[in-house]
Parts: sequence; C-alpha cells; structure tokens
Amino acid sequence: MEGGLNFIDMWGTMGTPAKAIAIVLFFMSMWSIGVAVERTQSKEASGQSTCQYFAKARSQQEKMALRTSPKLKPIVDRLEAEKASKGAKVDTEALLASLG
Repeated sequence: MEGGLNFIDMWGTMGTPAKAIAIVLFFMSMWSIGVAVERTQSKEASGQSTCQYFAKARSQQEKMALRTSPKLKPIVDRLEAEKASKGAKVDTEALLASLG
C-alpha cells in the first residue's frame, strides 16, 4: 500500500518507548471521554435538583414575589403558556353528546 496509513506496519516499526507512549495516550483519551460523559450526566441531573432545592428553601410569599418580578415574569409566562398548550383539549360536551 503505497503512501497509505497502515497502523500495523507503523506499530511494527515503533520502538518500545514509542509503543509505551502510544498505549499511555490511548488510555488517557479513553479516561477523558469517560470523564466527559460523567460530567454531562451529572450536570443534567443537577439542574433539576438545584431548582427544587432553590424553590424548597423559599416561603410562598417569596415564590410569588419571584414569579412577578420584572426579570422572571416573561420566562414564567412563556413556561405557563407551553404547559397549557401541552394539556389535552377534550370537548367533553361534544363527547357526551355523541354517546347519548
């Protein structure tokens, strides 16, 4: 294979120190990927628990004051609108009329 990259031939021509460095670098990269996955999972899990902890430590008056504050009001309104749009919209009168 002319001009190609052949890892088996490259491994055969490497000396012992170079092979040791390659092995160490391989394990370091695997360790790094593992740390990145663990950090991502712990960050996702901590987001909800942080919000729950923050809300739990507040009184009802403090929570209402936060909901109506000028900085948080648009965010709260958007979240409530999204929650309302996800709710099931069933016309119970039409459903009961079709049954009876």
